[in-house]
Amino acid sequence: MKRAKPYKLAKEPGTPKAPRVRKPRAKKNANASVVRPFALTAIAMLGIAGMVVGVGALESRAGQYRRHARPSVVFDWPVRVDPATGESQHLIPDSIRASIVADAERALGPEVEPFALAPLMRLGLHLEASGWFDGVPRVRRGAGAEFIITGTWRAHAAVVRYRDADHLVSVDGYPMPVVYGPEHRSTTLKAIVNPRFGPPRSSSGGVDYTRSWEGADVKAALGLLALLRGEAFWGQVAAIDVDGFERTRTLTIITDRGTRIGWGGPVGEFAPGQTPEASRLAMLRFFFERQGVRHIDGGMESYDLWDRTMRIERGS
Repeated sequence: MKRAKPYKLAKEPGTPKAPRVRKPRAKKNANASVVRPFALTAIAMLGIAGMVVGVGALESRAGQYRRHARPSVVFDWPVRVDPATGESQHLIPDSIRASIVADAERALGPEVEPFALAPLMRLGLHLEASGWFDGVPRVRRGAGAEFIITGTWRAHAAVVRYRDADHLVSVDGYPMPVVYGPEHRSTTLKAIVNPRFGPPRSSSGGVDYTRSWEGADVKAALGLLALLRGEAFWGQVAAIDVDGFERTRTLTIITDRGTRIGWGGPVGEFAPGQTPEASRLAMLRFFFERQGVRHIDGGMESYDLWDRTMRIERGS
């Protein structure tokens, strides 16, 4: 006879299972997650500080070097190439170049603050007003305490003789900082004589090199010199006389012999009743090339090119 199995109670619907009990894990060190970012930040800051200190030390050493070195000015001088030898020749004489450098270094002063812009601006303004450049030249720092100057140099054309002093002027009529006294007059520069006005003046009374020479007479003389410069007889032209130009509108050529040739009105200006410019030039060439004469004055004390009647005064 089989034994009866014990009776088991059925589980009630919806009765939850008993939860599993898990063993607690060991807690991590809470301080480690906080210390690590701070350590990385500190290392980065120390690296940046080291870089700043290094750059500061370099600037300090460079500044000390430049501060103790006397400033020097280096110019890109205008030159011309000799077609015969191929060598470069300075257009500005040695003595004048030395004077330009000395003036520029005085404008800078004996010491210049390193990395400062003020010295560059001060030197640029000085050179702009010096009369040697058209516009403001470029000033940049070179090695050590060098200041390198580049720009457009003014080209001289003639001298304007005013009150017995010869003032050098550029091709467009701006005065330049060179003046010759009667005992030092240049024998190669053409002169413009008897101008109506003197050189332009600044508020302090000095020559203002940033303004062109006042009056139409000097400009007209420069225009005539520019026309004659390329001619074979250029060496026989000594000066242009502008006396009374405002009244008569005529110019007179003075030759190397002191003889006078009435040219007439300004170049390019229509003047009723005057001989055309091409005819006037042709007459000068004729006398210069004429056998036995070889001079633009034609062997005469004076004559007028512009007058169609060719008024001539023969020498005795």
